[in-house]
Amino acid sequence: MKKKSILSRLIESHLSEEVFIDIYKRAEEELRKIDHPFLSSFNLYNKSVNTLKKILSSEQAEIISKIEELSLKCCRYSMSFSFKRGVCAAFEKFYIRDLPYNSFDRLVTEKLFEAGDAEQNADYCDAEREMLSLYMGIESEDICTEYKEYFQNIFDYHDDMILSTAAVAFMEGVEQGAAFLREIFPNDETLNCIPSSIKSLHNLYAAEITK
Repeated sequence: MKKKSILSRLIESHLSEEVFIDIYKRAEEELRKIDHPFLSSFNLYNKSVNTLKKILSSEQAEIISKIEELSLKCCRYSMSFSFKRGVCAAFEKFYIRDLPYNSFDRLVTEKLFEAGDAEQNADYCDAEREMLSLYMGIESEDICTEYKEYFQNIFDYHDDMILSTAAVAFMEGVEQGAAFLREIFPNDETLNCIPSSIKSLHNLYAAEITK
């Protein structure tokens, strides 16, 4: 097992439960901003949960709780993963002015949400696979189409929240990386532009969710 660097351990010690709750709430707020008011995944999620609570068996209700638990596990992982890469993106932007393309896509989307490294991100991949397995299990049950759509809404919302949490954590990492660089180079005014320039490149995660 690889020994973690001192910097990595310092960063992880910063990412407390309190920080996670703050980032998660901000991620939810950002998700609501980009959602269509009538097709909001947040609104569909609430409607679906409230409806299913009235008609599901205890075993089926347990599946919703388990998906929620796994989603939070994925969000915690994506927060740590993305925050560190946000710090890296700030340093990249400072030392390499012309980056090849979108930092969030290159450092987070491609490394975690697309093919990624299943071995390196085993905890995340296992939780994500279990979530999908639970959803597919519901799909195969004899439940009317309307109820299956409710489960789909719940699954979609959690999927969006994982990505949203990653994006907010990434930008928090960018801000912290830029702040660290300002302490070393207090007179370099270009450091003030790093967060906004990276944010404009990937526009947080809106482009990903609305694809």
